[in-house]
Amino acid sequence: MKQHYLKIILVIWLLTACQSATTSAADQPAVEVNRIVVTTEPDPTPAVCTPLPEGMTLRVEALSETEARVGIEGLQPGEEPILLFTRKVLTRGVSRIESQPVTPVGSDGRFIHIQPGLYRLPESEENRWQVMVIHSRGVACDEVVLP
Repeated sequence: MKQHYLKIILVIWLLTACQSATTSAADQPAVEVNRIVVTTEPDPTPAVCTPLPEGMTLRVEALSETEARVGIEGLQPGEEPILLFTRKVLTRGVSRIESQPVTPVGSDGRFIHIQPGLYRLPESEENRWQVMVIHSRGVACDEVVLP
């Protein structure tokens, strides 16, 4: 019987000890912490021209004053290349157009894309664009001067 009372007393003591521990923690004032989170604007990874893999050809030709045709052979079937058109701008650094055509490379490894919107700037003597085709094995590069 004494052991039974000892167990009851022990349980009561544990319950009151736990209760006082939780109430004492709740009585403490909250500490505010100020955090400064710095976010940066994402920068695109620079594309670096690589030699054309064996069997690959790239041809860029002017179609009009504002359009160019990009033709590339030797790509992997189903590949979805990304095209970058860049030019230097005297007052603003670089102008860039990025195209991600929805039509993947055909089963024959050929890809053709016509890019509109390649306007000559008033301060430029010529309408020269660097063309980069980002594909699974590198970056194919060429240049086009529109009339």
